[in-house]
Amino acid sequence: MKKSIVIIKKNSFIYNEEEYDFDKVNEINNLLKSNIKIVILEEELYVKQFESELKRSKMYDFIEYKINNDFPQNGDILYNFEKSNNSIFIYYIKGAKRIEKISERAKNIEVKPIQIIVKEVMMKILKNNIFNCKVLIKFNEHYYYISFKGGLFYYNYIEKDKEIVLDKIVQNNDFGEMYVDTSLGDLALTNKFNIIKINIGELINEKIYEKQRFHSRKIL
Repeated sequence: MKKSIVIIKKNSFIYNEEEYDFDKVNEINNLLKSNIKIVILEEELYVKQFESELKRSKMYDFIEYKINNDFPQNGDILYNFEKSNNSIFIYYIKGAKRIEKISERAKNIEVKPIQIIVKEVMMKILKNNIFNCKVLIKFNEHYYYISFKGGLFYYNYIEKDKEIVLDKIVQNNDFGEMYVDTSLGDLALTNKFNIIKINIGELINEKIYEKQRFHSRKIL
């Protein structure tokens, strides 16, 4: 079934290659299909790790409790989680309020932060679900730096200024193998990182059309 693809930013959204302020949502609501795919840009993806030997039947109660007690409760947060052995990783990102404005008439909503898309791209490139690497891309006028350990998110930076994000990368001392989108050209990091150039941006655009759900707080 066909979907409407909407890209949301901090202060605007993009639909059919046109950018709108959020106060213009009513102008396009009648154009959107009942199935909507939303991509979140310009928001950092945060993660908290918890150790637990709970059985799967008790895991959702544990996650519910942790979200209620350890995470922001401002009505604008989306959550998801992963489990690896006895570790549970709960992810959260801002954007719920903007998504509600876009999806008032939707019957099915799929939400993908750009960081999730990057992870899927790297799994395809490396042919491995458990990988350690850093990724630097520029997407829609912002630079995204994401570090993965064991195929899981470690941390990420988002900046509009390239020099600021490069300074943060160096200051963090997380050296090693780094995949860089070919569109970024040469970077002054070659003496600290093993830089691998690849056309990540093209693969990201392909992945936008694959399924990966994020859920709002109320669904959990």
